[in-house]
Amino acid sequence: MANQEVLIVDDDMVTRLILRKMFNAKEIVTHEAENGKQALDVLEKQSNISCVVLDLNMPVMDGYSFIEHLSTESLHEEVKIYIMSGNPQTSFKAKMNDRNVDINRVIDYYQKPFTMTDLVERINTVVQQS
Repeated sequence: MANQEVLIVDDDMVTRLILRKMFNAKEIVTHEAENGKQALDVLEKQSNISCVVLDLNMPVMDGYSFIEHLSTESLHEEVKIYIMSGNPQTSFKAKMNDRNVDINRVIDYYQKPFTMTDLVERINTVVQQS
């Protein structure tokens, strides 16, 4: 089985850098995107991505639209999504309900500020089990 990989989607370069270093320390291969559109492009090219760490508020294509797009296609059904956002989880759920989008692929929700170590450990566990 090929190594599984994580896609970090955030418009903040520092957040991507910190997460990349933490995942790489766990020997998890990372890919990065600054917005949802770039993330979709990465998913099309990289078949080993098993998890997406997703910010919600980004330019070009936000996290809400990214999830909505993924829910309308069947190519990436196995990809697990972890949200990191300054928005409360109830706000996220309400927006997704308004768009009639199933959020069952969202495994966990981390409201900023949060401890990145917790996020990386949780995803590391999921990746190792896959």
